Amino acid sequence: MTPRPVIVSPEAEADIDALTDRLIAKAGHERARVWSGRIIAQLERLAYFPDSGASRPRLGKSIRIVVVWPFVMIYRSDEDAVRLLRVVHGRRKITRRRLRKDR
Repeated sequence: MTPRPVIVSPEAEADIDALTDRLIAKAGHERARVWSGRIIAQLERLAYFPDSGASRPRLGKSIRIVVVWPFVMIYRSDEDAVRLLRVVHGRRKITRRRLRKDR
């Protein structure tokens, strides 16, 4: 099985940077390193199994999510690539409008 490329949007990259900074401030470098490792592991898994996340058709066509507790990774899978759109706290209300607005 050939993995699909994983493309991280600028918004998702900014989300990850902000969340990592927040984790470092609240829980320390080691906790942030562990969390970052989980994000990377999920991205590697999605490259091989892009349809493994839970489908979220209310957010848009081909939109899926995976959880790296307490955060949610929102991505789109198509024939060419997996595109990580956002990484948000699981308590945050995620809407189609928010995804468009934040892009």
